[in-house]
Amino acid sequence: ILYFTTKGKGIGFGDVKLSFFIGVFLNLDKLWFGIFYSYLLGFLYVLPLLFLKKKSLKSEVPFGPFLVLGTFIAYFLI
Repeated sequence: ILYFTTKGKGIGFGDVKLSFFIGVFLNLDKLWFGIFYSYLLGFLYVLPLLFLKKKSLKSEVPFGPFLVLGTFIAYFLI
């Protein structure tokens, strides 16, 4: 949904494809937790960089690693 609403500027299509395979891998309950943890980890990574002015709101940060980490958290801990 984020890809289509931002016309590819909020998230890349590679992240969409990775999310599809994560959805195949996890059941629906764990999928929501995996997505939540992915965004939470991404936020916790970017927030200090914004405060230290090493990144701006227009900077691009790869989201794939956060998707993978969120998937592992949801799969193994939930």
